[in-house]
Amino acid sequence: MLNSYEEINNITRSHSSIVLFYGDEQKNKNLYELYYNMTGRFQDLHFYHFTNTSIIQHINTTSSIKDPSVIIMKIYDEKVNVFEVEFTESNLEEFIRIYSRPVLSPLNSDSYMYIMNEKKTFIALLVEEDEDETNQVLEERFYQNCLKYRSKIMGFYGDMYTTLTKEFSLKKAELPVMLIEEFNQGNVLRRYKSVHNDLQGDGIDKFFENYFTGSLHNKFRQTKEVFKVRKSRRRKNTERKQCKSVGWRQFR
Repeated sequence: MLNSYEEINNITRSHSSIVLFYGDEQKNKNLYELYYNMTGRFQDLHFYHFTNTSIIQHINTTSSIKDPSVIIMKIYDEKVNVFEVEFTESNLEEFIRIYSRPVLSPLNSDSYMYIMNEKKTFIALLVEEDEDETNQVLEERFYQNCLKYRSKIMGFYGDMYTTLTKEFSLKKAELPVMLIEEFNQGNVLRRYKSVHNDLQGDGIDKFFENYFTGSLHNKFRQTKEVFKVRKSRRRKNTERKQCKSVGWRQFR
């Protein structure tokens, strides 16, 4: 039980993201039990409880915090997120899963393994060098769109030195590029990518908007082998087995 905002400040110095339940435990027994059950599903997160109303005035948010509420506090992105939909187990789990992680994460072998194992749809911006000034402008625009659509898709970024460029069959001349990978209902992985000129101006905004409205104009570019993810009989880790070919799709 936390009694002051100073305690929360001290905790966030050690943990980049924490989850809080505000409200009387006995009065909200069923809801608190739902919250408590989340601790076993997100073992990398730290969960806390407070009832002191004076703490609320120090939490910088435009959302209403009432008894009961679940709040995520973090040192990145929006800093504070308040659970504002119907208090159900699935809604709460989805809220914690989405808002406890950063809007953007590095795309590397570990994160890509997670994506494949969980069959997650993701979007990524890959550049040649992260420090390049032009790329920083693209990254900021990409970040703002990932922030806007964060409940719908996972966002990643990387450069040619840290990302699996071989996995995506990318060449230096193609960077910067935006990629989308998604699984269809048959668990076949489809890959899509932009072309260089599509990222100029408001191209990134249109890319996101058109994808989520289903109005992207797709032009077949080149056939690549993709994979279906299946569990190995020998171990829990997944292995990728070659499946049918679909194409890179060029967005316009």
